[in-house]
Amino acid sequence: MILICFDKIVYYFNYIGVVLDRDYFKVLLEKAGLSKKDFASKLDISYSTVNGWGSTQNIPYWVQSWLENYIKAKNLDVIVDTLRPYIED
Repeated sequence: MILICFDKIVYYFNYIGVVLDRDYFKVLLEKAGLSKKDFASKLDISYSTVNGWGSTQNIPYWVQSWLENYIKAKNLDVIVDTLRPYIED
């Protein structure tokens, strides 16, 4: 396993690819406004599985991009709702 630190985010590389750091996972959950329980529920994954990520098992490679896209979608929803009164149908 290789460890690289960039912009205060620690990336762990294994033979498959980047492994998401547990602390950054928590940051992304917080930015998304989700708890581990909420995240597990949205993805129909058991809470015990999500809770074990970063301690007993690696966080899957797709989690970071999923959370980043979720955050972007929430931000876009806020922008659309803000502009909606000014848009003519």
